[in-house]
Amino acid sequence: MSEGAEDVVQDPEPELFRVEILSWDWNLALSISSETMPPEYRFQGGLGYGRGFDIQGRVLTPQSHSGKTIRISTTAFGSDVTFGEDGLMEVGLFYFNSTPSARAELRALLLLPEDVIAPLTTYLSSVAKYIFIRIFDVGPEQAGIYSYFFSSTLPESVAERLATETP
Repeated sequence: MSEGAEDVVQDPEPELFRVEILSWDWNLALSISSETMPPEYRFQGGLGYGRGFDIQGRVLTPQSHSGKTIRISTTAFGSDVTFGEDGLMEVGLFYFNSTPSARAELRALLLLPEDVIAPLTTYLSSVAKYIFIRIFDVGPEQAGIYSYFFSSTLPESVAERLATETP
């Protein structure tokens, strides 16, 4: 190492965000569809309908984003959505430059199968404490989300590191 150079700690997995869930809410929105909404996207012929989770969290890892606030939203999809070569190539989007109205430094949008809404509600209200989000195709403002999962625990190595950082 050259004289005067600082030791830089590299994140072992810079693409894996471990997020502590601070709070969450279930959102349900119903409105009259606008004329510009295509008929196939209307509910019962003339309604706009949306539901999903709004999760507030704090990033634990990677260290380069540790301590930042994050707002995670979900949008439900049905069996008509496909993934892979002939469909979507990600299960969400991750945004590094959040807008002031987002109430967080980072944002993520997770695609959520409709069939798991009820079980996830139970899991969030009982034991889920963390969301792990793996990103890919990272650009300056956003990245694709390759995978995500909810957990009640952290890996031991992460928990130990966080315990030593806490004053």
